[in-house]
Amino acid sequence: QDSMAVLAPVTALCFLNDDYLLAARAAIVDLFQTRTGTLLCSLQIFEYENIHGFRLKEDGGQPLSVLVFGQKMLRLLHVDLSSPHPVLHTPGVPLNPLGDWLWDALWFGEAASVVSAHNVVRVLPLALLTAPVAPSPSALAACPTCACENTCMLYCATLRVERGSLVVAAGSVFGQIILWSPFSDTPEPVPAPAPVPASGAPWAVLRGHAGVIFRILFSPDGTRLFSVSDDRSLRSWNLGNALTATRATSGAFLTEADCPCEWTFFGHTSRVWDVSLLSVSDDGTFDTDKPVAALATAGEDAAVCLVGLDGTLVKRMRGHGGRSVRSLACNRSGTVLASGGGDSAVRLWAVHPSFISVAAEPTHVPLPLAPTASPRDAPVLLCLSSPIALALTRLGRLFALDCNTKVLRELSVPAVRASCAAVSHRLNLVALGCGDGSLTLVTLLEGVVMPLVPHSAKVHGIAFSEADDRMLSWDVNGCVRIWLLPGPGQCTLQVQADLPAATVVQSVLLAKVNDDDVLFCGDRTGHITLFQLTHTAMGCQAVLRSAIRAHGKQSVTSLLLDDETLLSTGRDGFLTKHALVDLQLSFVSRNRVAKGLEWAERAMLSGDGTVSVLGFLKTDMVVVNTTTGQQTLRIACSGGHHPWAFEFLEDERDYLFACFSDSELRLQGAPQASGANRLGFPDILRPEFHGREICCVALVPDPAGSLTMLTGGEACTVTITPFEVRPAPGPGSGDRVVLGTHANVRFPTSIRCIAAAPSRQSPATLVFCGGGQPMLFCLDAARRAVLATWAHTTADGRVMDIATLPAGPATHTVLAAFSDGFFRLFSFSEEHRRFRLQSEHAFHARCLTSLHTVLLTPTRALLLTAATDGRIAVWSLKHTHAPAPAPAP
Repeated sequence: QDSMAVLAPVTALCFLNDDYLLAARAAIVDLFQTRTGTLLCSLQIFEYENIHGFRLKEDGGQPLSVLVFGQKMLRLLHVDLSSPHPVLHTPGVPLNPLGDWLWDALWFGEAASVVSAHNVVRVLPLALLTAPVAPSPSALAACPTCACENTCMLYCATLRVERGSLVVAAGSVFGQIILWSPFSDTPEPVPAPAPVPASGAPWAVLRGHAGVIFRILFSPDGTRLFSVSDDRSLRSWNLGNALTATRATSGAFLTEADCPCEWTFFGHTSRVWDVSLLSVSDDGTFDTDKPVAALATAGEDAAVCLVGLDGTLVKRMRGHGGRSVRSLACNRSGTVLASGGGDSAVRLWAVHPSFISVAAEPTHVPLPLAPTASPRDAPVLLCLSSPIALALTRLGRLFALDCNTKVLRELSVPAVRASCAAVSHRLNLVALGCGDGSLTLVTLLEGVVMPLVPHSAKVHGIAFSEADDRMLSWDVNGCVRIWLLPGPGQCTLQVQADLPAATVVQSVLLAKVNDDDVLFCGDRTGHITLFQLTHTAMGCQAVLRSAIRAHGKQSVTSLLLDDETLLSTGRDGFLTKHALVDLQLSFVSRNRVAKGLEWAERAMLSGDGTVSVLGFLKTDMVVVNTTTGQQTLRIACSGGHHPWAFEFLEDERDYLFACFSDSELRLQGAPQASGANRLGFPDILRPEFHGREICCVALVPDPAGSLTMLTGGEACTVTITPFEVRPAPGPGSGDRVVLGTHANVRFPTSIRCIAAAPSRQSPATLVFCGGGQPMLFCLDAARRAVLATWAHTTADGRVMDIATLPAGPATHTVLAAFSDGFFRLFSFSEEHRRFRLQSEHAFHARCLTSLHTVLLTPTRALLLTAATDGRIAVWSLKHTHAPAPAPAP
């Protein structure tokens, strides 16, 4: 069929300005508005050739002229950005100028120059690019052509205009960089003592790479050359004045000593495909017209590395779901780097110097402590509520610091030996808990002290719930209290929840679920307990509803509710997700936050729904974006066992970190960048489409009559794509398939099988899937939300195939084939959103590979199973039910 949709690796990128980006996928060019993330238009440039690159004409005119080249073809593209709706159009037809693969194209005056895979350069006049018909072979042969004497096979080449002449840097399959100059772009000789010889002899050969060279770039001033290769390296070559000096001496050949390799960077674990330049201006911002300040590389390991000019790694960024990042481009202001992946995704990364720095310089504020006091006074507790930082010393002195003005003042309160503390700038309150169970509130401005009803044991933690003016306190004996703060100077006990004796609560969360107040408690043994707060004539009571083990035997360090999903972090370094259904918790996923991160301290939710986790990597505090797996922040400190506090102010670039350094309060925060210096762009222009093996596909209708394509694979995602078939536009042509914008749902395992079934309760489609682990998932395709998860706690293996049968008004029968030789039969309740294992059967002695169901009657079905033992088994399934009638509209 004639398809109108192509999902392919992004092989080339080009920023037209800060607001518009060209991206190539197969033979198609897409135009994105980067500030909104909108795909404005698309155009197929070639019939089937993959696009390799773009070259923009730097004349500032409208429409913009772009040379597009791919495989053996070249074409002129015009981009009109002056109209309200930007458009792409091609004034001419595709050209095959050399009958060979093209590795680069460049505007050379009013003509276009190209270099081929056998080191041949040809200059094409603009008339050939805009002609409505393909030029004749004689017309192409009449174009100025020059072949290098070294005609070995090339895997890349770069063209540059230096003082009116073309310079070629060609990367050969033997790991060599061949430098040579073909001819001038003017009819008059270049004013030089001896013109460049027309023979095309190379004037330098640079050796050092141990593999094929994939990309070469000149620095803007021509004094350096950068190359990436099959040997996993990025190399910097010092050309000095070689590009101009060779014109002064006819036939001069430069040795490797004249153009030495300055440094070699090995930052990728596989081949390096592309390199892009980031340049810096005098005011500290990147500028592509100034000397290079940093480089970005993209590799087959799906990583993007930012590299300094000394060859050291500045930052490694991950986010593409496939096996490779194929292309890079930096915008004109140097604030954003675009990357195109083998997963068909286009992503944007903030690369401005203020964003790629590890952290801003800290500010040290001395605390006025008496060094000769006995026992020696020292800071022991620290908490933050922007812009107030609260410090408590060993002798009970309380200091409040305004982080904006850096004004420090001591609160006039009785000395308190506190074991925990919390501060709320909005409520103007400080709460102090002590080892003897006493609990005290202090107003920040007036210093008024309000003692509260004490706990029976040491107070272990305090937190303010500022959304509803409440406070929580808990002790080491399993008692959690909720306090109401109706007004200034007022505090009353609302309810007390009691966990088993000697339960040390580590974290609490008070949240609204539907219309119920729900209290979540995480303890030191890895359990999460859920209480429902009920209001009766006797007052408010905490009713135990659910208790689960979430983090093995390690402490639960934080709790966060995201819609109907409870996120928890633990001292085991994992982020765990549980679905909340009818005030019951069911397991969804458990993932290690980052390699080497053994202490996950806090989960945080940003405005765009991204979950970040704060933790400690050795002695450094790090913030990890769980969607991309990247460290968005890293601060050197003394580790998590020493007093510290952290708070995001607006987003992941505005933060406040505080810790103690001897008797000083150390403050560290990101620069408060103005709106012009912020990224201001979406992170993803086009989401990934697998990028790794696609293991299963299903096409399901929805109640509205449209189709949805579901795909699963090794990228641990189910991709949901709207699917439309349009009638043939004319006789003799096939129907057109149009794919809408796809969306991904991530899972903790690869997805190898998918089965879909219509919901029995609503006009929706339920998707059942499984894969690389003994886990089953139920997904609502319309909401793109995981409804339920089942995981085998003892068996190993994979889910090889899955099928469904109707089983009741709101129940489905799910059959799954496992690699351990069992097929397992489950019931799934839509009402309770829960899998229930009904039975498991082992007939085959080997791994099951597939199963198939046939519904014979409303109460009888057949199941066929096949395995690697070479046998097919037929099973009789009874007591299924007829499908429920469709719900009324």
